[in-house]
Amino acid sequence: MIFTPKESPRVNGRDCDTRDLIYGGLAKANSARAFVYWNTTDLVTVQSYESTVTLEITGVKGPVHLVDPMDGSIYELPETVLTKEKYDRYSFLNLPVKDYPLVLTFGNFLLECDRLPQNP
Repeated sequence: MIFTPKESPRVNGRDCDTRDLIYGGLAKANSARAFVYWNTTDLVTVQSYESTVTLEITGVKGPVHLVDPMDGSIYELPETVLTKEKYDRYSFLNLPVKDYPLVLTFGNFLLECDRLPQNP
């Protein structure tokens, strides 16, 4: 994964400073992957935080979705944000960043059975 801050017409004119980002990856047995990220924010002095980030991720396979766990929304990313390139490389331009985790999923990470309680 490579962060490349760029101009951002969406928020503040420029992507956020990535040194304040917290991020990590998740993997499932079915080869699906997820990338979780958010900005560290002092909630005492900042009521809410919103910015963008530009990054590249390799070695993952689609489809790609952005999940907002705060409200349960699952978004497909438009071509203005997501570019799939050769060798399972994805480029993301000006993805939203919040002060809570957002999740990029790759492949079949969010299966319907994952959302339902299991019966014994």
